[in-house]
Amino acid sequence: MIISRWDRTKLAADSGVPAGTGWGGFTLGYAVAVTAEVDELCRRATEAGATVTAGPQQKGFGYSGVFAEPDGHTWEVAWFEALRRNPDGTVELPS
Repeated sequence: MIISRWDRTKLAADSGVPAGTGWGGFTLGYAVAVTAEVDELCRRATEAGATVTAGPQQKGFGYSGVFAEPDGHTWEVAWFEALRRNPDGTVELPS
């Protein structure tokens, strides 16, 4: 598990939601193994009632998309170019 903090205003803009509108101020992240999974999970989330707030796109770290579930919580599905997945299930971000 990786937990990171980021400026609330920048996160709101990156997540495609306006700050101060009921959005809780955090975005849950889900790392995937390949970029196609980002597209697929955003599509499946939409089919389940979520709203894509920041469509899948290239980012400085890799590729990601953000959606808001029906309760308004945002999820970022991301493929990280530098993320290493180890056979034991742990992950590493090289320094």
